[in-house]
Amino acid sequence: MPVVKPKKKPVLKTAQGTNLDAPITTIKGISAAVAAKFNKLGAATVRDLLYYFPHRHLDYSQRKTISELVEGIEETIIANVWQVREVRLGNRRSTEAIVGDETGNVRVVWFNNPYIVKQLSTNQQIVISGRISIFKDLPVFESPEWEVLEDKELVHTGRLV
Repeated sequence: MPVVKPKKKPVLKTAQGTNLDAPITTIKGISAAVAAKFNKLGAATVRDLLYYFPHRHLDYSQRKTISELVEGIEETIIANVWQVREVRLGNRRSTEAIVGDETGNVRVVWFNNPYIVKQLSTNQQIVISGRISIFKDLPVFESPEWEVLEDKELVHTGRLV
């Protein structure tokens, strides 16, 4: 039986003269305008970009029930939509929904996002991630991330962001 050799992977070479102390404009796709934005963040060289870490992260992987929600904390729940409607506040239109699980209900408000009314329907199961606040002694999600719960992998809410 003949021996099959694995295919060699191409070696990626950097442009001649590119090093870690080169300005970020030497990276293909980074224009002067983009470089100016990175410069405001303190990243002027390729090395600066490599060592530029996010100052915070959001952990949406830990799901709670509505009865376990704590004010001021980023929380993630899975709930059913009981009611969804468009609300007018002066000239602005927002979406308000009442969602619930087996432990209770919570109000969700998306300010200046009236299109969400068309994306949600009654009895639809969704995943909501965001900060809990208290309004009129009741817990409220204000402009949270959300996704319809389907059999696919969650993009925004079920993971570390």
